[in-house]
Amino acid sequence: MWLVLGTGVLYPIAIIGFVSSCLPLDFGGVDWHAHSWSAYARLLFDQDFDGKWVWQAGYARIFARSVWFAVLTSATCLLVAFPTALWVVGLRTRYQRLCLLLLIVPFLVSLVVRCYGWMLLIADHGLVNRLLNGLGVEGALGILYTDWATVLGLTNVFIPFMIFPIYSVLRRLDWETVDAGTSLGASKWAVLTRLVVPASMPGIRAGIGLTFIPAFGSYVVSDLLGGAKSMMVGNLIQLAFGPNRDWPKGAALAIVVLAFSLLVAWAARSRRPGGPGSGELGVPTKFRGAGLVSAAALLFLYLPIVAVVVMSFNLGKSALIWTGFSLHAYRDLMSNSALLSATWNSIQLAVLTSLITVVLALSAAWAIRSKATQGARASALSALIHVPLVAPEIVLAVSTLLGFAALSIDLGFGVVLFAHVVFCLPVAFIPIRASMNAIDDAVLDAAKGLGASPFQVLARIVVPCVAPGIASAVMLSFITSLDDFVTSYFLSGVGGTTLPTYIYSMLKLEMTTEINAASTLLAIATCGIVAAGYWLAQVKIPGGEATRRAETFGPNWETFAGGRL
Repeated sequence: MWLVLGTGVLYPIAIIGFVSSCLPLDFGGVDWHAHSWSAYARLLFDQDFDGKWVWQAGYARIFARSVWFAVLTSATCLLVAFPTALWVVGLRTRYQRLCLLLLIVPFLVSLVVRCYGWMLLIADHGLVNRLLNGLGVEGALGILYTDWATVLGLTNVFIPFMIFPIYSVLRRLDWETVDAGTSLGASKWAVLTRLVVPASMPGIRAGIGLTFIPAFGSYVVSDLLGGAKSMMVGNLIQLAFGPNRDWPKGAALAIVVLAFSLLVAWAARSRRPGGPGSGELGVPTKFRGAGLVSAAALLFLYLPIVAVVVMSFNLGKSALIWTGFSLHAYRDLMSNSALLSATWNSIQLAVLTSLITVVLALSAAWAIRSKATQGARASALSALIHVPLVAPEIVLAVSTLLGFAALSIDLGFGVVLFAHVVFCLPVAFIPIRASMNAIDDAVLDAAKGLGASPFQVLARIVVPCVAPGIASAVMLSFITSLDDFVTSYFLSGVGGTTLPTYIYSMLKLEMTTEINAASTLLAIATCGIVAAGYWLAQVKIPGGEATRRAETFGPNWETFAGGRL
């Protein structure tokens, strides 16, 4: 485990820090033996023909734009997420799980697919524009490839990140105190603003951190929806390691982005007080309008996915204009060897990633639970595992790229597999550790007292007890790997193209019904896996196992979301 984390987290970050202190070669790349800190200066200054440093505001402007987009996204998500969490927490337990599942499914669908769905909706000749034209509104919307399109896409992506931490706090709120305030004559608004919102601040702060960090480092959303006029820091990093081939400058920018993200994560975590209670007391108060906002949030989350699915059955070749029902796009897919190869790569990658990740996550969780790893080592192990969830993915992707380049290892399937294992490790670790922490110490002590070896305790007691958590980890790891784009895009190399990267490359050429069909199949695969997991969680089993499976395998989305900070 330490070897994987050392080579997958510490080594790439150290390499990207080293590269930021190097000089670029004349025709791109990096001179490993020439050192200078000029890469950081070149983020704000340029040298003219006389060799003088001249202020250039381009990078600073884009950095400020990224911060502004992240702030705006966080604020918008909060306005939608808080009433949604209030509504969900007031439902019966069974319906709460169902609603949480409905909220998380769009998040698990490939980011490229969701962005493409918004392209279909808000393009000048897209579905929304044609609907408005049919209602008598003339002209084009002109939203696509603007700042507003970027914020729209970011909000759609990160709403679940805001909902779950707030829901986690609200479900443990002392609602009897809230009812007491109402009984004393306080209005619903006064109760909400003076009792509920202050008590929810730990979840709000966590949600802001969860939303702000990935929104700030986003690359795909601004690339597909914002275009060149709405570039963010993630796009600058991609340009530095792509067309510009200025690796030291890209590494310096990545270090700045990573440091800023860790600072935000620390600020969000360090201010978080203890939870509002150990369990829910009383019946949650219902607030007018929360259900309406929740319905609008669900519609907003599923709208781009539905648009992709519907337009995949279009008779014409255009992805935007509906001409009739047909299955020709799916028939064309079956004869597309490049797409079939990318699909097979994605499936192999997801299967291998989930299996390897779960084994590593189980061993790490058991090492911490059994106290084989204690104190500072246990804290360091847990912190390293969670780094991929805190740092922007594009930073880890380019760091891994530089790490393998320094070792002269060619990119390809093996490199992508290693990077996916590191990226998915916290996704598997969180539910497994949550399940393992629920095991009674008395059971483990009794097994040891009867002479069971540590391996026997793990194999015969721990693994069966955490089986729901393992199943949840397998499912989450599989979906995360299957739908991942950023890591695969930077590390795939020749012959390692995955389905999301293939769809992205097709989008760069034109929007066709074939892209719709491929995106639909990817979305259906994700939804099918999640639905299967939810169904298994509802299977009736004698005794307490049914409850444990429902709570842990469900999956425990609240634990997963809360563990990101």
